[in-house]
Amino acid sequence: MAQTDSTLFKGEITNKEYDVYMNIDFYHKNLKVPGQELFGEMPGYFGDRRDSRKWLITDADIEGKTAHLSIINDYGSEDLTADLIALPDGSYELQQK
Repeated sequence: MAQTDSTLFKGEITNKEYDVYMNIDFYHKNLKVPGQELFGEMPGYFGDRRDSRKWLITDADIEGKTAHLSIINDYGSEDLTADLIALPDGSYELQQK
Protein backbone atom coordinates (compact mmCIF):
# COMPACT_ATOMS: atom_id res chain seq x y z
CA MET A 1 0.00 0.00 0.00
CA ALA A 2 1.47 3.34 -1.02
CA GLN A 3 1.83 6.08 1.57
CA THR A 4 1.19 9.73 0.89
CA ASP A 5 2.70 12.69 2.72
CA SER A 6 -0.35 14.24 4.37
CA THR A 7 1.45 17.51 5.16
CA LEU A 8 2.98 18.40 1.78
CA PHE A 9 -0.18 20.21 0.65
CA LYS A 10 -1.46 21.45 4.01
CA GLY A 11 -0.69 24.73 5.81
CA GLU A 12 0.24 28.26 4.81
CA ILE A 13 2.59 29.03 1.93
CA THR A 14 3.86 32.61 1.74
CA ASN A 15 5.71 34.74 -0.77
CA LYS A 16 7.29 37.68 1.05
CA GLU A 17 8.38 39.45 -2.14
CA TYR A 18 4.78 39.85 -3.38
CA ASP A 19 3.19 39.75 0.11
CA VAL A 20 0.79 36.96 -0.89
CA TYR A 21 -0.10 33.65 0.71
CA MET A 22 -2.03 30.43 0.24
CA ASN A 23 -3.89 28.63 3.04
CA ILE A 24 -4.43 25.05 1.93
CA ASP A 25 -5.54 21.62 3.06
CA PHE A 26 -5.86 19.53 -0.08
CA TYR A 27 -6.43 16.37 2.00
CA HIS A 28 -9.50 17.31 4.05
CA LYS A 29 -10.70 20.17 1.80
CA ASN A 30 -12.42 21.80 4.75
CA LEU A 31 -11.11 25.38 4.94
CA LYS A 32 -13.37 28.43 5.06
CA VAL A 33 -12.29 31.86 3.85
CA PRO A 34 -12.38 34.29 6.82
CA GLY A 35 -15.16 36.81 6.28
CA GLN A 36 -16.49 34.81 3.33
CA GLU A 37 -17.78 31.69 5.09
CA LEU A 38 -20.86 31.69 2.84
CA PHE A 39 -18.74 29.93 0.20
CA GLY A 40 -18.49 26.91 2.52
CA GLU A 41 -15.61 24.50 2.90
CA MET A 42 -12.98 24.20 0.18
CA PRO A 43 -9.39 22.99 -0.36
CA GLY A 44 -7.94 26.46 0.20
CA TYR A 45 -7.56 30.03 -0.94
CA PHE A 46 -4.97 32.50 -2.23
CA GLY A 47 -4.78 35.94 -0.65
CA ASP A 48 -2.92 39.24 -0.71
CA ARG A 49 -2.02 40.85 2.62
CA ARG A 50 -2.74 44.33 1.15
CA ASP A 51 -6.39 43.79 0.20
CA SER A 52 -9.28 41.55 1.19
CA ARG A 53 -9.97 39.90 -2.17
CA LYS A 54 -9.31 36.18 -2.42
CA TRP A 55 -8.92 33.53 -5.07
CA LEU A 56 -10.81 30.40 -4.00
CA ILE A 57 -9.37 26.95 -4.67
CA THR A 58 -12.51 25.00 -5.51
CA ASP A 59 -10.87 21.68 -6.40
CA ALA A 60 -7.48 20.10 -5.78
CA ASP A 61 -6.24 16.71 -6.95
CA ILE A 62 -2.84 15.51 -5.77
CA GLU A 63 -0.58 13.54 -8.08
CA GLY A 64 2.76 12.90 -6.37
CA LYS A 65 4.41 16.24 -5.63
CA THR A 66 1.98 18.16 -7.88
CA ALA A 67 -1.53 19.36 -7.04
CA HIS A 68 -3.86 20.17 -9.95
CA LEU A 69 -6.10 23.09 -8.98
CA SER A 70 -9.30 24.79 -10.08
CA ILE A 71 -9.37 28.40 -8.88
CA ILE A 72 -11.99 31.17 -9.10
CA ASN A 73 -11.97 34.75 -7.82
CA ASP A 74 -14.37 35.69 -5.03
CA TYR A 75 -16.54 37.68 -7.47
CA GLY A 76 -17.03 34.61 -9.67
CA SER A 77 -15.98 36.61 -12.74
CA GLU A 78 -12.68 34.83 -13.53
CA ASP A 79 -11.43 31.29 -13.16
CA LEU A 80 -8.30 29.34 -14.04
CA THR A 81 -6.54 26.03 -13.66
CA ALA A 82 -3.08 25.75 -12.18
CA ASP A 83 -0.55 23.30 -10.80
CA LEU A 84 1.08 23.76 -7.41
CA ILE A 85 4.39 21.91 -7.45
CA ALA A 86 6.40 21.01 -4.33
CA LEU A 87 10.06 21.55 -5.24
CA PRO A 88 12.99 19.56 -3.79
CA ASP A 89 14.26 22.59 -1.81
CA GLY A 90 10.99 22.81 0.17
CA SER A 91 9.57 25.73 -1.81
CA TYR A 92 6.51 25.67 -4.08
CA GLU A 93 5.85 26.86 -7.61
CA LEU A 94 2.38 27.84 -8.86
CA GLN A 95 1.97 27.46 -12.62
CA GLN A 96 -1.12 28.76 -14.37
CA LYS A 97 -2.32 26.42 -17.13
